Amino acid sequence: MLLRTDTEIGQTLLLRDLIAALVRVEVQTFRLRQQERRMLSVLSAQEINDAAQTGKISMGGEEAQASGEVDEDEAVQVALQGFVDGIYLVFLDGQPLRALDAPVQLHLDSFLLFIRLVALVGG
Repeated sequence: MLLRTDTEIGQTLLLRDLIAALVRVEVQTFRLRQQERRMLSVLSAQEINDAAQTGKISMGGEEAQASGEVDEDEAVQVALQGFVDGIYLVFLDGQPLRALDAPVQLHLDSFLLFIRLVALVGG
C-alpha cells in the first residue's frame, strides 16, 4: 500500500497519526471498490457456469451488498481504540510500537507490520 500524507520521509510522527492516515487510505480504497462494483458488468457464459458450480452467481461480491456509508472519522476512532484494547500489534522494522503517542520515523525501506490478535476458544 502506498501511503501519501503530508509527512515527509524521515520526519517523525506519532503512531496515532500513522494509524489514522492508513485507515483513511483504506476507507478511500473501499469507497472506490464500492463505486466500481456498482457499475454494470456483464458476466460471460463461462463465468456464469463457473459460478454456478460453486452454488452462487454474484454480480459484485459481498461488499456490493453492504448498505450504508463508512464514516471515516469513526473508522479512525475504532482503529485507535482497537490498538489501545490490544486487538492488534504494530511493529516498525521489527520493533514493537507500544503506545499511540510513540514517535514513528518512516524511511523508504521501512517495514510496517500489523498483527491482529485472535482470542482462542477455552483460553
